Amino acid sequence: MTPLKISSSKPSIFLWMLFVAMTTAILSQIYLTPFQNGHLRFGLGPVVFLLLLLIHRVPAIQTALLTTIAIFFSRFLLSFWFMDDTFSEAFLSHIPSAMYYLTFGIAIHFVKVEKLEQHTLLLSIISAAIDVCSNLIEHTLSLLLLNDSPLQLSQLFILVIVALFRAFTAVGIYSATVITMQRQQIEEMLKMDSNLYVESLYIQKAMNEIEQITSDSYELYRHLQQTSNRAQSMQALLLAQQIHEVKKDTERIFAGISKMMLTKEQQHYTLQNMLHFITTANSQYAALLNKSVTIEATSTENFTVLRITPLLAILNNLLSNAIEAIEDEGHVTLHVAVHDDTIQFTVTDNGPGIDPDLIPVIFEAGYTTKFNTQGVAATGIGLSHVQQILQRLDGKITVESANKHTQFVVTIPTIYIKKEG
Repeated sequence: MTPLKISSSKPSIFLWMLFVAMTTAILSQIYLTPFQNGHLRFGLGPVVFLLLLLIHRVPAIQTALLTTIAIFFSRFLLSFWFMDDTFSEAFLSHIPSAMYYLTFGIAIHFVKVEKLEQHTLLLSIISAAIDVCSNLIEHTLSLLLLNDSPLQLSQLFILVIVALFRAFTAVGIYSATVITMQRQQIEEMLKMDSNLYVESLYIQKAMNEIEQITSDSYELYRHLQQTSNRAQSMQALLLAQQIHEVKKDTERIFAGISKMMLTKEQQHYTLQNMLHFITTANSQYAALLNKSVTIEATSTENFTVLRITPLLAILNNLLSNAIEAIEDEGHVTLHVAVHDDTIQFTVTDNGPGIDPDLIPVIFEAGYTTKFNTQGVAATGIGLSHVQQILQRLDGKITVESANKHTQFVVTIPTIYIKKEG
């Protein structure tokens, strides 16, 4: 997963580094001194410093150097001007705490944060370990420069607990905000991709129809030419040429969409990722319709999905249909059963059900029982497109409905769904 980036330009990177340094310097002044016989103190600075480094990946060592300078000079000036410390006292007393951030930045530079983003527990523990080491170096400098007393075992224990608390706080805030926002962006993109995939079917259908109209127009031209009707034959030829231009433009659009789809399909998502996307999107859709619908998704195993876009188009359509069928409140389940040769996706709802006499026609383009608030009928093409997508995947769909219980079962060969290896 890519980190949240403000900009890739050098000026904005430097501005962010400067922002990290100044913000850390200011908020580090909110602190407490737990040990009476030492200069070691616990504040908000480390939490802010780590959090800002996670939000926007800038060079950690350079950022830590700027932060070290900002911390040292801000505290030196405060001590020298407002606390009546001598120049020497003010200068020496803040070297250890400033060096804490330089040590922290150097250490975090060698941590592969991108690989640990999805392992927040491990990232928190590593960050806490870096915090502890940085505090020990700070305390060592305090021993040498300020004649502090050595840490006792109980004080070391407190130092570890505080480091864990600060690390889990920073990583927790990052995980709860930035990673959640990134996941929402991915969900929105995948939803748009699945809609775009369905639209590509429209374009492909239009291309076939345009091809037929072009052929018919050219045949009309030839027929009129043979009957010596020159004026009308030329009009027919002009019409065929114009339709051919439309066809070429449509082919360019389809090629662009197909290229986009190919790029998206190269991204790897697991089945659990896909089920999360589907349940989240359709829960939001149910809320939009002011319906209380619980959605549950289960699977017999997890695997990397080979082609997620057509699956999203199929399953989002079936789940949204189920939600629309439910009047006020109900329950929708999606179960995935993985077999050796096929994978079955079963969507079940407890809506009013489908009249058995209507089941044979619900997959026909144009059939619908849904109307908007103005009484305008829906397009009735959702299930017909589901069937078209399944034809491409050598899949099939069946439906059963009885006693307020409707179940759609989609069966697709495993080779089209599951990525091997």
